[in-house]
Amino acid sequence: MKKFIFIFALAIAAVACDTQPDASLPGAEKSGILNIASGDITFTTEGGTSDVKVLSTDNWTARLVQDNSANKEEWCSINTKSGIGDEANPSIIKVTATPNSSYADRTAKLYVSSGNYNKSITITQKQMDVINVTVTQYNVVAEGEIVNVEVKSNVVCEIAIDPAATWITRVDGEGRAYATSQWRFKVAPNTTGEERQATIKFSYKTLSQTVTIIQAAASSEE
Repeated sequence: MKKFIFIFALAIAAVACDTQPDASLPGAEKSGILNIASGDITFTTEGGTSDVKVLSTDNWTARLVQDNSANKEEWCSINTKSGIGDEANPSIIKVTATPNSSYADRTAKLYVSSGNYNKSITITQKQMDVINVTVTQYNVVAEGEIVNVEVKSNVVCEIAIDPAATWITRVDGEGRAYATSQWRFKVAPNTTGEERQATIKFSYKTLSQTVTIIQAAASSEE
């Protein structure tokens, strides 16, 4: 009798396993499927709107979690927080980002849930790039000196000294985001007998700031 009950129990378990949905079979989506047919989103500094396709056979909900560590601004939004769809008629979530006027990238997470299924994508918006030179003109004595140029930037600047100004050389300096950095340039003594000047350009993509170095002529001996 015990042997019969054991065999009967095994038969029931086998039937139960056979009734579980196989995601590889046609029509398996009827058992509940959730998929986000979009990858992570990256917005430019200017912001904009991007569509996220949700493929689901059951009701789903969405929530947006923003990283507001840089500021408390609600910069990202979605146009809907629930819906239902399938492969033939997917739901669309419109994600909108406002312009980023901060000096740091910012991120958010979009979570979509349906039953026991959970999906998420990351939303990133690029920082507003900035280069600010504190002083744009330096007057240097004829004997030469070290000029400390203060730059406030959140990007790695390219530095170009006027090619004709062989009398100016870069000593050292380091930039980091977002911070005030010091760039040191050595100005050699002026032995030309005339005042001279040159420029140093700090640039990144379409941004640029220029510093002018004016060096006095040596005093003539009477």
